[in-house]
Amino acid sequence: MPRTLYAAVLACLVCAGWAAAQDDPMMGTWKLNAAKSKLPPERQRNIVRKHEPIPGGIRVSWEGIDSNGQPTRWGFEAKFDGKEYPSTGESSWDTLTLERPDRYTIVGRSKKDGKVAVELRWEVSQDGQTLTRRQQRFSPPEQAGTSIEIFERQ
Repeated sequence: MPRTLYAAVLACLVCAGWAAAQDDPMMGTWKLNAAKSKLPPERQRNIVRKHEPIPGGIRVSWEGIDSNGQPTRWGFEAKFDGKEYPSTGESSWDTLTLERPDRYTIVGRSKKDGKVAVELRWEVSQDGQTLTRRQQRFSPPEQAGTSIEIFERQ
C-alpha cells in the first residue's frame, strides 16, 4: 500500500510541474524575427531559443548561425534569486543574474570579469506569442549600445 501511495504522490507532483510549465508564458521555443528587431550589425540573425523550467528558475539554450555561416550554441541555467550563475559558450560575459518581477517579465544583468557587461529585460506579450528581449550592452566597448530582439513562439 505505501508504494502505491508514493507512486501516486510522485505522479501528481510530476503532472503538477508539467502543468505549471505549460502555463508559464516565458517557457517554450522562440525564433528571432530579425525584420522586426533592432539589432547591431554583428548580431546573429538565425536564432532559436528554448526556455525550460527548472525549480525556481530557467534553463535557456540558444542555437544560431553566425556571420560566417557557422553554427553556434550556448546556454545557461539560473534561478530567479538575484544570485550570479555561470554561463558557458558565451565569450562576452561569464555570469548572469536574473529576477522575475512577474510572470511575463525577467530582468537581469550579465558580468564579465566582475564588471557589468549587459543589462537585460525580457517581456512576453499578454497573448503569450511574442518575446521582446531588450539589452543595454556596456562591454565590450565596441559592442556597446541597445538592441531589441523580437522572438515569436514556435
